[in-house]
Amino acid sequence: MSTAQVGSLAPDVTVTAFRTDVCPDRSWVDGRPAVLIFHGRENRDVACAVAQTVRNIYTDATSVITLSVVDLSMFPRVMRRLVRSDLDRAFDHAAVNLSGDRDPESHIIIIPDHSGEMTRAWGFRDTDRIVSCVVLDADWRVHARTTGTDNNRDVMRALGQLPACARIGDHDSEP
Repeated sequence: MSTAQVGSLAPDVTVTAFRTDVCPDRSWVDGRPAVLIFHGRENRDVACAVAQTVRNIYTDATSVITLSVVDLSMFPRVMRRLVRSDLDRAFDHAAVNLSGDRDPESHIIIIPDHSGEMTRAWGFRDTDRIVSCVVLDADWRVHARTTGTDNNRDVMRALGQLPACARIGDHDSEP
């Protein structure tokens, strides 16, 4: 069973983020709510839409952090160069879609989960087919878990319930 159940202290992130070389663990997040988006290569557009929805409301990276956890366990080690190239393109695409003068390295945190260990530790599987999200409060406790087609709505609703996020606006409507 996953240790990332609602109300529990979430497992720490121990994988260095792609391109930014930060380890976005609870000390790095430093009291900010976070949204972890678990997905595979084939459904990254759905995952990007969740991240973009969050960024459209919480425009400052000091408000809410989005972490994209990409399950790459289906790719053998010999394909890592190809995977890295693919992650480069995904990072660049996300950077182009940032509005204003936002720093990509503060807003785009991609965590390559080469072994799938992190994805499994958070209790998810089939992330190559189904995008799943975890909303963490400012104390790194699991506030909500979502899986499936309504991630945007469910994530925004969960963020709106957090004291650190509620002042930003109403998140019960569809994004």
